[in-house]
Amino acid sequence: MKTSIFATSILLYLSVSPASAFDKLPKTAKPMAAADIAKAYSGKTITWDDGLMYWGPDGKVIGVTSKGDAIADGTWDAADGKICYHASWLGIKPTDKPYPLNNCFGYLIDGKRIFHNFTSDKMKSDTGWWGGPSDLTKLKSGNTIQAKYDAVKTKMPK
Repeated sequence: MKTSIFATSILLYLSVSPASAFDKLPKTAKPMAAADIAKAYSGKTITWDDGLMYWGPDGKVIGVTSKGDAIADGTWDAADGKICYHASWLGIKPTDKPYPLNNCFGYLIDGKRIFHNFTSDKMKSDTGWWGGPSDLTKLKSGNTIQAKYDAVKTKMPK
């Protein structure tokens, strides 16, 4: 499959750390409850190096790349131990094709320590677990990306 420049950007912004950075998972670690994960994400924006994503309380998700060259529309859902988004990314160039992407973030908890990992249907991911700080610390209340999302959307081919 030929990957466009904006899709390559998406592939990079959720890249994972090298395996040497993985933590040993305690045997007592349990999946975080779906309700706790949903509460952590719902109505919040997360910022990664190359993009931002808003997790609406209605189960919808929108995203925008930091460069402002692509947006995403889709849905999200939480289950015990993970949250996933299912979105289609689209770039501003007339030749860009929709790029569907399904990414999940896993969460295990051991006492007060939260472990997390990343899986994807198209991006390189590893099955190791990181013990912190959790990516939950990157979540900020509210939809802080709507204006940028709307500005990029106006550049989309008709």
